Amino acid sequence: MAELPEIAKLAGQMRHTLCGKTIQAITLLQEKCANIPPGEFQERVIGAQIEDIRNKGKWIVTSLDNGENILLSLGTGADMTKDLPLTISHRS
Repeated sequence: MAELPEIAKLAGQMRHTLCGKTIQAITLLQEKCANIPPGEFQERVIGAQIEDIRNKGKWIVTSLDNGENILLSLGTGADMTKDLPLTISHRS
């Protein structure tokens, strides 16, 4: 599991790279990790611009210009790759 310093560093790197960019597509590889259906998740975030990315404890909070937030927790076995589009997966 990632520790707080690594998460803070990752959030800073993501902020530097992704702030100001618009989400054009997003795929949930583990649909059970979202608290809403995948289609609704996509509707709520596609087309939104990333305003800020910060960490709050061990969570990475991505704030969008439409008022929505995407919260990421890099628990045991989580992987994040930045291919632009950003891909986040969780190994079972």
